[in-house]
Amino acid sequence: TRGAQLGLAGAPAGEAEWRFGVAADVQYCDAGDHRSAFGALRRPRAALGVARRAARWWLEHEVDLAVVLGDLVDRRARLDGSQAAAMAEALAAFSHDRLEVLHLVGNHDAELFSRQELRNMLNINVEVGAGGGDGGDGDGD
Repeated sequence: TRGAQLGLAGAPAGEAEWRFGVAADVQYCDAGDHRSAFGALRRPRAALGVARRAARWWLEHEVDLAVVLGDLVDRRARLDGSQAAAMAEALAAFSHDRLEVLHLVGNHDAELFSRQELRNMLNINVEVGAGGGDGGDGDGD
């Protein structure tokens, strides 16, 4: 089966196995606890410790690839201009020699940084939708 070929759960014994780590919505910044617009308690300063614990867990369990699904930085970082420093700290939390991490861009990230800044910070080498939003190679097809 395709799942067995990919090393997914249920693969026959002896088949290659892949381990993935996933994190989403870290939303770190050096700001105190507050309530979101929906009333949920937010702890942006504590998010960095959570990110570090996730990375340690991934290392201990020898994941093959970790994917961070964007929103590394909380929007509140914009209030004091600390978004670049917050991004650097959040990225450092996931940075280890033995850990392969793929960072995706979230809406908070896109609001705080230009596309070029995100490409540089997240080491993104792919131009997506370069042809004016047609979702492809720019030729309009």
